[in-house]
Amino acid sequence: MPWADDTTMVVYYSWKLHTKAYAQELASITNDSIFPLEEKSPRKGIIGWIKGGYQGLTKNHIEVKSLPVISAEKEIYICSPVWASDITPAVRYFIKRMSLKGKRVNFLLTCANIEGQDKYKKNALDALSGKGCKPGPVLVFATGGGEAPDSQTIRRQLEDMLPQPL
Repeated sequence: MPWADDTTMVVYYSWKLHTKAYAQELASITNDSIFPLEEKSPRKGIIGWIKGGYQGLTKNHIEVKSLPVISAEKEIYICSPVWASDITPAVRYFIKRMSLKGKRVNFLLTCANIEGQDKYKKNALDALSGKGCKPGPVLVFATGGGEAPDSQTIRRQLEDMLPQPL
């Protein structure tokens, strides 16, 4: 695949490592740099899960430890698990704080149930409202909530769905 452009970055948040596996494989396929978003106050256990669902439902954001430098990037892949049918609070913080004007912004979402993918896609794209960016595709992958798929399965899924580079 002709993915040698160094003006694309993969940014991701992952709590249970499913999204991290997809983000790493995406960056490997596309030869992009990768940046993890880490919450300043990490979530733990059932309380973290409940808070995350509530924050997703209410479209809140939560501060992350650091943000990437994206000034030279033309395209961003934002990878997020789906919480309460929406992107995570850490990803919402990234979108709120970063200048995305003129950049193509794509999403890669992981979820337990693919049935709501139209709503997940709409909510992700709605988060870009007013940012002046060019919304790209929103890819949704069901991970079933168990173990993350192996890297070869993830690679096959991505190669089947990835748009051609700019």
